Amino acid sequence: MVIGLKCGKAAGGDDAAKERTYALVQEFITKFRAKNGSINCTELLGYDLRDTEQRKGAHASNTVGTKCPEFARDAAEILENIFL
Repeated sequence: MVIGLKCGKAAGGDDAAKERTYALVQEFITKFRAKNGSINCTELLGYDLRDTEQRKGAHASNTVGTKCPEFARDAAEILENIFL
């Protein structure tokens, strides 16, 4: 979302912005996956948050409270490095 807001196409026909955005998203995904092993929440957390019981387990074990902030921090650092 951040990449799209910063670099996305603001006017129809701006294919260069679209291509740049796509390239930056792919770079972000590659770096996040390299650091964390996946970009999929279920794989990252070990819980399927769409399932009520698994979601309860993820919260009860504090997996969401400990891992999600780490993933958000990783994402912010990757974005910062991409835009520097």
